[in-house]
Amino acid sequence: MAAFTLVVFDLDGTLVDSDEFDGALYAKAVRNVLSVDVDEDWSAYRHVTDSGILDEILDRHAVGLDRAGVHVAVRERFTALVEDHLAERKGRLPEVPGAAVFVKRLLARPEVVVAVARPAVGGRPRR
Repeated sequence: MAAFTLVVFDLDGTLVDSDEFDGALYAKAVRNVLSVDVDEDWSAYRHVTDSGILDEILDRHAVGLDRAGVHVAVRERFTALVEDHLAERKGRLPEVPGAAVFVKRLLARPEVVVAVARPAVGGRPRR
């Protein structure tokens, strides 16, 4: 049996330049669901995941809602905002410079298998 090398790519920030909209849409989703001010300086948060940042926002604003429910609502709102953003652009987003060429070179190698990780529902802010 031949040995293969599997290369798995994430989309956001790896193949697709999502910095332009990702964090802004996440902040908008949080604002829509919680009606609170959101600091979009993601480096100001202790946690780097979307759930950690959302928990921190909930703590800062003493929001006493069901946290699990808020997480689901924010994720659903964020997903809808991203879908709208993609629809406005007919599904086309800017490539990270050189990503397509790199992937094509990998695909040309018979011992390499390329995969793209399917995004989870929702996303995370870029830091």
